[in-house]
Amino acid sequence: MVFLLKEGSRQEAFKVIGGIKVPPRITPLSSYACYLHPACALASLERFDEALGALAEGMQRTKTEKGCIPCFVGNCWLVPYFEPLRNPSCLERLEKIIGPKQKPSRESTARRRGDHVD
Repeated sequence: MVFLLKEGSRQEAFKVIGGIKVPPRITPLSSYACYLHPACALASLERFDEALGALAEGMQRTKTEKGCIPCFVGNCWLVPYFEPLRNPSCLERLEKIIGPKQKPSRESTARRRGDHVD
């Protein structure tokens, strides 16, 4: 979808988005990916309300899958296509969906640097 957007094929991208169906179970991919990808495309098309709606649905689905919430939330904060959703006009709604961005703990920061933590 993102390739189609970059090539300027917005109508084709809309067709792809409209054709995505969430299967009851995806293996090995977590089902939240079926919400992240359309949300990326919708955010790229500046359809922010729809992108946030897809993320809200994805978060609800993710709550039913053990251990997937941190990955889903992490993607929402890190994926560049969601940058417009992290701007003030959308940030409050995004935080209602996925929670506020967590500051890294002293321990996790030290571990990433390779420092010893007592």
